[in-house]
Formats: sequence, C-alpha cells, structure tokens
Amino acid sequence: MFFAGLVMLLSSLCRSRFTALVIGAVLLLIPMIGYPLTDIPAVAFAFLYTPTTLMRGAYIWEGFRLVSVLGEPVMIQWTVLAVLTTVFVISLFLTVRAYCGHQVKA
Repeated sequence: MFFAGLVMLLSSLCRSRFTALVIGAVLLLIPMIGYPLTDIPAVAFAFLYTPTTLMRGAYIWEGFRLVSVLGEPVMIQWTVLAVLTTVFVISLFLTVRAYCGHQVKA
C-alpha cells in the first residue's frame, strides 16, 4: 500500500504518465541496484524504508535491531511500520487534494 500511495501521488503531481512511471520504477529498483552502497550505515538505514525492502518482509523481521526513539530502545520493525503508515496516509491526502485540483469545473 505504501508504494501504491507514492505512485498515486506521483501520478497526480506529474504532467506526463511516462514521468510518473519512470520515477516510480526508480523508487522500486534503486534498492536492488544500490546494494553496494549499503556499506555506508546511513544508506543502509534509509534502504529499510524503501518499498522494495518492505516487499521482502522477511529481511526486516529476521534480525533484532534496535533504534533509539525519544531515548527509548524500539525494534526497527515497528519504526519502519509506523513511518511508512504515516507516509502512506499523508500521500493519500495529498493525492486526493491534487486530483481535486485537476477536476474540470462545469
């Protein structure tokens, strides 16, 4: 759902369908192509929040990694789910707003 929300938002904001398709494909394929970059800790952490990594759900749930949230240790899986759910809801509202602005008024 997260990736679908992002693609809908891109589709509503881009002028051409081809541009939205290319940007969506890049969002989906960058983690597959960019794995040599995962030696950099910040990039490896950012890749956890990409749609491709979420589609491979076992990768996220196989380890026991903790992240500090407001000074408390929280499992990385729960932060990924919380961030991506929030991004999906925000992208959904922005998509509705963008499509309503495109409506032809009679």
